[in-house]
Amino acid sequence: MLIQNQVRKIEQLKKTFTDDYKAKMKSVCINFLTQFGTKDIINNIAKSLIENENQECFLTCEFSDVSCDIIFKREIDFLLESINISHTSAYCKIMTHLIDCVEDWAENNYEGMMRKHKSKIMAASIYIQAKRKDFDHKLIRKTIREICSEARRYLKKNCKNDTNSIEEENQSESDKSNSSKGTRVENDDSDYEEI
Repeated sequence: MLIQNQVRKIEQLKKTFTDDYKAKMKSVCINFLTQFGTKDIINNIAKSLIENENQECFLTCEFSDVSCDIIFKREIDFLLESINISHTSAYCKIMTHLIDCVEDWAENNYEGMMRKHKSKIMAASIYIQAKRKDFDHKLIRKTIREICSEARRYLKKNCKNDTNSIEEENQSESDKSNSSKGTRVENDDSDYEEI
């Protein structure tokens, strides 16, 4: 509960500043550090940024059990700002990041995934809907089904390739064992002798 309140306060604080204001403040801070910062201060800031990039953050404050790393969240934000990226492709990227087990996707459909991973599906849905208002429940359902189908096709293709390579190995092993039993050599009379 305490964490959710803190996350809510952070989200409210983020909303108080416009994107234009944030861009101007970043510019002022960079210029200030360039003019007045010492080498040690700038190096410490760089170290701090690198260390913070590996930290986990909540995808949404409604689901505090669903988190991702800060770099991934920034990448998704960047994708959602682009008009060339569809809602579903951004949602697929989030979902396959949160649930990275191909077998899990392949063995289930929408209902099965909702039973197993409801909080992850809902957190990603809320996150996309906050940025793209027309991403509705029908698209969510359709996208989950498509990911499941694609996972089944992927596994079927890879299992088929694995089966073919196993058959080829077995065939080459049987060829080797047959050739080691005896080799036929043609003699001058066109008869074959067993060696």
